[in-house]
Amino acid sequence: MRLESLHYGMKHVSLYLLTFISISTHAQIVTVELFPENINDHSSFNISNPSMNDGENRLCYKKVLDSTKESIMISDKTSDEKWSEPYPAIQFGADDIFLGCSISADGSQIYFGLNNDIYKIDYVGEKGWSKAQLVGSPVSLEETLEAYPSISQNNQTLSFMRNIRVDDDWAFAPFVSFRKENKWSDPQKISIRELANEELYAFYCDDENKNVFFSSGTSQSNWGNYYGVLENSVCTNVKKIDFTGGYITWMSKNYKTGLVITATHPSRIAKIKFSVPLIEPTNKEK
Repeated sequence: MRLESLHYGMKHVSLYLLTFISISTHAQIVTVELFPENINDHSSFNISNPSMNDGENRLCYKKVLDSTKESIMISDKTSDEKWSEPYPAIQFGADDIFLGCSISADGSQIYFGLNNDIYKIDYVGEKGWSKAQLVGSPVSLEETLEAYPSISQNNQTLSFMRNIRVDDDWAFAPFVSFRKENKWSDPQKISIRELANEELYAFYCDDENKNVFFSSGTSQSNWGNYYGVLENSVCTNVKKIDFTGGYITWMSKNYKTGLVITATHPSRIAKIKFSVPLIEPTNKEK
């Protein structure tokens, strides 16, 4: 089964291309701010998988440039608080299967899924990035498919999706690997019992509290954004985030901001802000 055959349904809602939208919910007030047009380029076929560094001044995302190539794009916030013209960190051809990218907290590394494996690139300065490096075993295995990596804020936890055999069929499940002495540990399969039959779009495990964030739903309906706590490889205390404007793909360390792919066609990248932290940070995280 090729990863490109996966599809994730999203109910299209009317979201006019305003630069600022306010949404009131039962639990919190959320603001959603679209990124400027040099990032949300109307000429692009598709943009997705946004993430930011800890300083929230470097944006990483995937962009389909045309029918023959796509790229991981980078935009930096300038001294006057504007986002720079995006440039490609690495490009791929039409025959490549690209699924997911995630930038490290210091903005110097990007992890991404390519042709059923997970790779990374390093920033070398002056808008230059290294050649792709295979993350390798035990994260990327020859007999399985891996995609949609997410690197945690402390660069020590790597979340990703892997295909596994379930009842004589293939299914995709979330896995987490922890860095130990500069090596990745054997990945742990994460069980989300409350949503066992749902598709996962984005999955991310943070550092300190092992909080887990993910977007999930069937191909046609019931999609939503969720968070929970990781305990012994099981995601417990799952709660739905009261926000239906799109998929949340990245969350800041203080749980006050995140990045969203809007539920529109074509999709857009936006920053989401909570009036209070979605999860109360520990003293170490504050």
